[in-house]
Amino acid sequence: TTVSAKVEDAILGRDALAMSLYGKLFDYVVDRINTSLGTVGKNSMERALTVSPQPNEPLYIAFVDPHGYENNSDNGFEQLCINYIDEKLEQAIIKKVFKSEFDTYKSEGLLNDRIDFADNKAVSDLLDKKPQGVLCMLDEACRYPRNTDKSFLQKLTTTHMRSRQNGGAPLISKDKTADDTKFVVTHTCGDTTYDTEGFLETNKDRLGAHLAELLSTTTQCNTLANFYSEDRQDATISVQARSSS
Repeated sequence: TTVSAKVEDAILGRDALAMSLYGKLFDYVVDRINTSLGTVGKNSMERALTVSPQPNEPLYIAFVDPHGYENNSDNGFEQLCINYIDEKLEQAIIKKVFKSEFDTYKSEGLLNDRIDFADNKAVSDLLDKKPQGVLCMLDEACRYPRNTDKSFLQKLTTTHMRSRQNGGAPLISKDKTADDTKFVVTHTCGDTTYDTEGFLETNKDRLGAHLAELLSTTTQCNTLANFYSEDRQDATISVQARSSS
């Protein structure tokens, strides 16, 4: 089957396919390693942050390899994603090392005084908490064709400026020293200015259903077919649900 497409759309589809394959292959390798080591009942973040194995718990190998916080002269969607992961990892460590351990010590009578520590939960929520997290609002903007990078930025800054006026933490603002395509996030590591140009286009999922279906039916590689068979089943269920409603 041949599907006609403009050159720009074909390039976006190719890039989306490469990213999809990379993500599925990475998950597959991690799953196979954990299965072979007998690790069950924990997600990857919990395994990575476990200080020592509990009695009768299967052994495992965990890797935490964050890219690290980025604040370049030019920051776009890629830097936002990198810094988002950095904030989430920081929050996971805080929960495990500080909050969880403190509660354990307190329950055992080893520590009564509260230990103060910097908590980045507000920044973490700012990025992904529904419905007003930056990434949530970006996903919402991508659902409507008429939205643009500038309209997304306008809604983002207006929403969070209103939050600030209502007593919220001033963690996001417009970049007053630059043009109207940029905003500033106060991360744990400091202020970072992001340029929203290309945000919506980059965030859109360009993996066409025809590509997923093609890969799910390939006879050349069963592993590749299995990667996309579940996606195909989910899409079929979704279509049936819409048809019956």
